[in-house]
Amino acid sequence: MRNFTYILLFFIIVSCKTTKTLADYGILDKRNVCSNDDYKNGNLIFKIKDYELVFDFNNFVKELESYEKETSTDFSKTLRNNYFNQKNKILLSKIDQEYFINGTESVKFDNSFGINISLDNLYKSGKFYLKNTKNIQCAEYEHWQPHEQGTIDSKWIIDRKVVNEIIFGFVN
Repeated sequence: MRNFTYILLFFIIVSCKTTKTLADYGILDKRNVCSNDDYKNGNLIFKIKDYELVFDFNNFVKELESYEKETSTDFSKTLRNNYFNQKNKILLSKIDQEYFINGTESVKFDNSFGINISLDNLYKSGKFYLKNTKNIQCAEYEHWQPHEQGTIDSKWIIDRKVVNEIIFGFVN
């Protein structure tokens, strides 16, 4: 009877253990990125929620062109020819999951993914200046990529708030 009690207790402990799914396993890239004064006078202003991040337009276009080589799109030429020459500054804003250029013109959905990747790479590498009134110098970056299944995404966290979440896709 005593052995039966131990076996029953062992079975209860093992069966109550939290289960992990395949989506719980993956690679989490988590780092702090700090605002860089070298980009203080950059000419691409990205406005999201209550924050403005300033990037260098040429760095952004290089990232975008790198993405475009794989996809045979040419949105970087449109940005350079139609928007950058007018004021030598571009205001890019994101409301919900939609991008707007200079506050009015919406970006086509198929070009949004290239913008996501380009801005994410620049943010991750600290090639931005964070304009704010709260004297925040550093922010967080998280990128999650599951091994087997689940969504691939990154989060920009400023002042302990997720200000931008980018979903790159789903792994089967």
